[in-house]
Amino acid sequence: MNNPYRPLPPLGALIGFEAAARLGSFSLAAEELNMTQSAVSHQIRTLETHLQQPLFLRISRRVELTDAGRDLMVSAQEALETVRLGVRRLDAYSKPGSVVIHMPPAFGALWLAPRLARLRGSHPDVDPWLYTGSHDVDLTESEFDITLTTEAPIGEGFAAATFLREERIALASPGLAADFQNCMGEAP
Repeated sequence: MNNPYRPLPPLGALIGFEAAARLGSFSLAAEELNMTQSAVSHQIRTLETHLQQPLFLRISRRVELTDAGRDLMVSAQEALETVRLGVRRLDAYSKPGSVVIHMPPAFGALWLAPRLARLRGSHPDVDPWLYTGSHDVDLTESEFDITLTTEAPIGEGFAAATFLREERIALASPGLAADFQNCMGEAP
């Protein structure tokens, strides 16, 4: 049977590589990862051997990424970030009653945060986790239980309800309002 993971390099070595590439130093990577400089250097050599090409140029006491190293750094950072976020999402499964709520940062800070204590008091079995982001999310790909968004999701498995209606009004001093209305051709 064909193993699709066979061409992948040792994934542990990618962590050392990513840190060294980002920091531009095997020593700084070792310090950040709580390893020896020799261990990071060994991970890089293992990776270079597996990929059959150099990822760093060793210049005196410093290192620089090769073109292949720069290319791999982007992929390694994206892959490691995806795994990190996936592992972080697992926390919700270990805590019964967890409800992950996604909303814009200002709404979370100004509307939900002042109400959290009351929510926890009236529903002690619910553990709300607030995730704030200023972008809408793809609910088919996320682990959010509830999201506040400007558009209702399309597709099966979603229940949408109007939560709050937004109303915007202009506020201005009477003089400024009159000037604005005169400019717009409206009577005050």
